[in-house]
Amino acid sequence: MSLGRFNGPAIVVAVVAVLAVTFGHLLGPFDFLTFLHAGKQVLEGRSPYPGVDSPVFRSGHGFVYPLFVAWMFAPLALVPRIPAEVIYGVGSVAAIVVSSRMLGRRDFSAAALVLVCSTTIIGLQMGTVNAFLLLGLAASWHWRASRPVLSGLLLGVTAAAKLFLLPVLAWPLLMRRWSTTTAAAGTVAALILAGGLFGTVTPIRYFHLLSQLQANEQVSSWSLSSLFQSVGLPRTAASVAAVAVVAACLVVLWRRRRLLRDGQVLGAMVVGSLLMSPIVWSSYLLLLAVPLLLVDRHDRLLAVAAAASWLVVTPDAASGLRVGVGAVLALAVAYLAARGHLGGVARTLRDQPRYLGSLIGAGAVAGVAILVLPGPVRSPLPALAAMALVGLRCVRRERSGPGPLAPPGTVAADAY
Repeated sequence: MSLGRFNGPAIVVAVVAVLAVTFGHLLGPFDFLTFLHAGKQVLEGRSPYPGVDSPVFRSGHGFVYPLFVAWMFAPLALVPRIPAEVIYGVGSVAAIVVSSRMLGRRDFSAAALVLVCSTTIIGLQMGTVNAFLLLGLAASWHWRASRPVLSGLLLGVTAAAKLFLLPVLAWPLLMRRWSTTTAAAGTVAALILAGGLFGTVTPIRYFHLLSQLQANEQVSSWSLSSLFQSVGLPRTAASVAAVAVVAACLVVLWRRRRLLRDGQVLGAMVVGSLLMSPIVWSSYLLLLAVPLLLVDRHDRLLAVAAAASWLVVTPDAASGLRVGVGAVLALAVAYLAARGHLGGVARTLRDQPRYLGSLIGAGAVAGVAILVLPGPVRSPLPALAAMALVGLRCVRRERSGPGPLAPPGTVAADAY
């Protein structure tokens, strides 16, 4: 019995209530407060950007998004802080639920699984925009065939809001959706140009700001370039190496594009964007919900991800008891969502021992890494391994079903 058949909305509300009581207000929603301050600044005609030498910027709490993002938060800046926090928090949860449905899940199992991931909880604690980035990607996917221009506009706004997502614009290009591609690229260009024309910071100064941010935060993040930097490469060389690795993967994706479904290509581009980004924090991993939902309609991979996320990172400022509550909740939701498939997994492991051997081998490699590798090298490995595994699943050829190259105006029954 799936969560969707067992009073799914009530289950999601219960999950959110437990998470709010357990992890809510353990620390301030620093990201949201930064956005709120930026909204107030633009309403008052001031620049929302701090100086690169200011304590706010060096602490990692300065506003570094394109100017239009500050204007999107301007309405909330007119609301008292506590109601604004509640509105934003409820909106973030709603964005995750709606995204799951737009990505093809009509029950509530997937939404519950995404919500109990530790990385999702961290994003909600901090008040990040990641839930709304997820919604933008999901909406673009949802309207890709019926409203291609709207799909492109949404994709462009999402990529412009978080520039590391710019590689996702290659998804409609690879799938030959010319209207969507044009609308997305035009939206990004218009938003960046508008920030330079109507803002107080030129595009050159803005990209200098991003460069300084990268210099301050890249080495301590979970990015591929931070891994290269931790083994001795200079920052610029590490960034170039990360881009080169992802570019090689994109070449493989291009060569296999006729063998992949639409959802696989979008999922692979999301993974590629995360791997190419010079800065990756744990809350960014919420975006892996896009490929996980699109490549596995039975939520088995998502159930594994929900449970495994608690081995990678735990919510901020949480005691051992709170972490235990969250982990047990994640395991319970994962079991309820995937229990109908556990028998098949057990039979696979019994009948094909190589899968069990692969699991044992992966566990052994992980154990050696924990014991042998220094901390700066070891710390990004779990997140990077998760991204790589999801990426490999995205480019795996499906054994049956129609290919992705149906006419752009049609949607195959199992296009996910």
